[in-house]
Amino acid sequence: MHRYTNRVDKKISNLMAALQPSVPRKPSKTHEPVRPPKDQLSQTKVEDDLHVRVHKVRAHLLSMTRTLKTVKTDKIALPIHNAHPPVSWPRCLLPICVISMRPMRMLTLWSRVGPWAHLFNLFPATDGTDMDVNQLKQAGLVSPQNNIDRELRRGEVGCYHSHYRVWQHTLDKRLHSCVILEDDVDLSHADGASMLKRIGPAWKETNGTQWDVLFWAQHPRAEPNNSLPVTLASGQRSVCWSLVQQWPGCFFYMVSLQGARKLLQHALPMREPVDDYIARLSREGKVVAWALRPSLCSYRTEEVSDTMGIV
Repeated sequence: MHRYTNRVDKKISNLMAALQPSVPRKPSKTHEPVRPPKDQLSQTKVEDDLHVRVHKVRAHLLSMTRTLKTVKTDKIALPIHNAHPPVSWPRCLLPICVISMRPMRMLTLWSRVGPWAHLFNLFPATDGTDMDVNQLKQAGLVSPQNNIDRELRRGEVGCYHSHYRVWQHTLDKRLHSCVILEDDVDLSHADGASMLKRIGPAWKETNGTQWDVLFWAQHPRAEPNNSLPVTLASGQRSVCWSLVQQWPGCFFYMVSLQGARKLLQHALPMREPVDDYIARLSREGKVVAWALRPSLCSYRTEEVSDTMGIV
């Protein structure tokens, strides 16, 4: 237990240190370049505050270990990374934006991906908890006539808007492409070697063929309905990719610059959940959306979905 506690200390300390913004300093009266103060009183106060925050997170995780004595440690997402050979994250799947509104979920994902953590950039999600959907309808952001047989949940509106903002970010930054994850994606550095064996051939098939959206993972219930193989530029049928016909789930996908532009063009007003929206554009031929079969990974089913939980 002592060795495990030390690992918790080191991991949480590293993660919290990476999360903290630099401490702002008051400008000097002469407007000269600000130099580090000689006295360390302010810095000591900041360090004390950080120590309190780190201690709270550490105490929470340790309390979980006491209540989960019979559960494996990967349930609290603290794998021993040096037990596996280092595997590099593929360059074709960069940059990465992780949509998240729950700090503990983000910490869990960072700890699971281990040495890849610095590549997984937090993109704060839109919280639908306090949304007034009627006001959004009046503003023209949500359509009064939906493409589903019910009203959109506030969680679904917040989720949709989160993905919308990442598409806009991709367009504003003129990114060649962007990988978009949700914080409940079931990724682990321990699975890196087997993932790379599938990513290489699948990515090679995209060469010379226009695509807008690539779903590297999809919902298990949608996979049987997304089974029509893609026809590649060579005229051959793909052995890895199929056309998206039904909602695939948006927990691990990739959008190109032109794909982001197309998605934004038709995105508002919102008429359905975001993955239904992409699937509809794919069926209508407005975007080229492919799904990997079988999926590269899944999502963590023990997590409560924010789209379902915020009604």
